[in-house]
Amino acid sequence: KPGLEPGVVWSAVWRAAAGVVAVLLAFLLWALRLKHEIRRRQRIERQLNFREGFERLVAETSSRFIELKPQDIDRHIQATLAEIACFIKAEVAYLCAFDKRGLPVLTHAGGETEALAAAGLASGGGPRDAAWLDRLREGQPVTRSLAGPEPTASVVEVACADEQDITGLLGVLTRGAGAQAWSAEDLSLLRLLGQILTNALRRKGVEEAMARYAADLEAANRKLQDLDQLKNMFIASVSHELRTPLNSIIGFTGVILRGMAGEVNDKQRDQPQRVYHSAQHPLELITDIIDISKIEAGRIDRF
Repeated sequence: KPGLEPGVVWSAVWRAAAGVVAVLLAFLLWALRLKHEIRRRQRIERQLNFREGFERLVAETSSRFIELKPQDIDRHIQATLAEIACFIKAEVAYLCAFDKRGLPVLTHAGGETEALAAAGLASGGGPRDAAWLDRLREGQPVTRSLAGPEPTASVVEVACADEQDITGLLGVLTRGAGAQAWSAEDLSLLRLLGQILTNALRRKGVEEAMARYAADLEAANRKLQDLDQLKNMFIASVSHELRTPLNSIIGFTGVILRGMAGEVNDKQRDQPQRVYHSAQHPLELITDIIDISKIEAGRIDRF
């Protein structure tokens, strides 16, 4: 406009531009803070969702094995391992037990089990070094990469222990980029669920051993019953085959001694008396055996 100095115009323009730039910078800073806050809240929400899912999976797994029969435990362990693999977004979860040589032997697996063969873990993965076992004994997880064709794979393994020593391990196999990124929640889930599965297998072993002992005891009882029946048959045979003839011998010798079959002199009486008295002793023994048998059977006569 006429009457305005160019310097004044340019000064106003620069002040306006500086104000616009300040507003834009403030808006960008607010947007960055908002984006950071949204990411932080999303991360917290994911952690809370994971914790809720973790607690639900642990509670369902723990309650599932309480009333299971021993013959159903293996099937439910495989189903639980498949749930673990799905929850952690892994290829497969597996359970190994140590043999007498200290080598891990694969016992259960859930998920894409063919991935174990591709990674060389179909039989448990072979021997581990002393440092690996020491870390497990200390309660620390062991993570290792597996060499092989793409996609890359890694496993994380945690110890399954009883009151005395490590009895096995629970592992998870993951393939693809970022396979080795394990959160503390994942490892806590593996340790706790590994202990639940170990307790279930221990209970299965105890109940199967008790079932075997019960079967052995039942077989022994049947054998004792058979022996008792044989004993009763023997006693019945003794009663019939021995006591009856002895009673006849004693009765007939008594008839002779009393002279009912004719008069006998003293010399002739001597031999029947010996027979009579000698037959009394085995008859008393047989009677005692029969009485003992009646006492054991609860059939003793009451007077």
